[in-house]
Amino acid sequence: MAQGTSDDVLALDKAALGEVWTSEAAYTNLRDLCDTLGHRFAGSPGERGACTFLQERLQRYGLANVDAEPFRYVGWVRGPSSLEVLAPWPQTLGALSLPYCPAAELEGELRWVGDGEAEDYARAGGAEGELRGAVVMTAAETAGRLGRPSSHRRDKYMRAVQAGAAAYLYVNQNPGDMPITGGLPGGGKGPAPIPGVGLTFETGELLRRLLDRGLARVRLKTQAGFPEVESRNVVAELPADPSSPTREELVVTGGHYDSHDIAPGALDNGAGTVIALEAARALAAVARARGRGFARTLRFCFFAAEEIGLLGSWEYVRVHASDLDRIRFMLNLDAVGRGFPGSGTWAIAWRYVIASAPPLTISPSP
Repeated sequence: MAQGTSDDVLALDKAALGEVWTSEAAYTNLRDLCDTLGHRFAGSPGERGACTFLQERLQRYGLANVDAEPFRYVGWVRGPSSLEVLAPWPQTLGALSLPYCPAAELEGELRWVGDGEAEDYARAGGAEGELRGAVVMTAAETAGRLGRPSSHRRDKYMRAVQAGAAAYLYVNQNPGDMPITGGLPGGGKGPAPIPGVGLTFETGELLRRLLDRGLARVRLKTQAGFPEVESRNVVAELPADPSSPTREELVVTGGHYDSHDIAPGALDNGAGTVIALEAARALAAVARARGRGFARTLRFCFFAAEEIGLLGSWEYVRVHASDLDRIRFMLNLDAVGRGFPGSGTWAIAWRYVIASAPPLTISPSP
């Protein structure tokens, strides 16, 4: 890289970072998303409010082509759920329905299937029909355990479905009396095949101790609604310098702005949302100060309905199919904020890169 080009890039870096470090906009936006709007579950009033909030901010920051792109699907509304131990002695426990859990009332023998990997189901006799009609229970977050990668929650759940289980219990591996959540397969289309609920670490340990004593039988009750709802992806751009030979190319940054319905989602994915929003704000300010755009068009995407099955990102690809060949790089920001006040960090989620695109050469516009 020529010295002049290197100096120009460094100047751009300093200008953008200076804009970020001298502003409280990121914190203010995160506070407003979480405290004012609350949870942003797919199809909820909070998600609709966040859509309006993002449009207003992007327009205020001077971005172009700010749009909210609607799409419809089958939503999910949480109802009450409960888990009762019937044997070896009666006991009522807490349970949290996982999104798209169907309404049900059933009883079954409880079976512990460890980490929920394929080999765990094999050891439990899943292929031989020994789990048919059972209430299967597995650990949740097990990445890195025994030096092996962890299957996704939906894979663990579908193994229970394929083994003929009547229901699935998903156990948090973090102590603190917090039930775990996460979407089940089929999100956006209707009820999942069998009931699935999240349990706290402590509840899971209690149930495992009961199993150590012998047979355990449980009753699970869940309720849920499945209305048709609408969500919207929010998209905006910083157009490239008209004189740039690569002005038609796209560099895309973004993340999902929805959350689950049991918390305001400051980490997942309020953090990613406000970082993408802050990048848009800072780069727009730099472009105004320079009097021109960058070498490529910068597109900012805020996806809706991600937590229930990546619905927003799939919809974006469908709507923008003609743009895909123009994308040179996509940076997805998901749950990127970490730490505590005074020790915060952020980690980039390098998730989606368009494999067919040539390498991106970072350089200022002519």
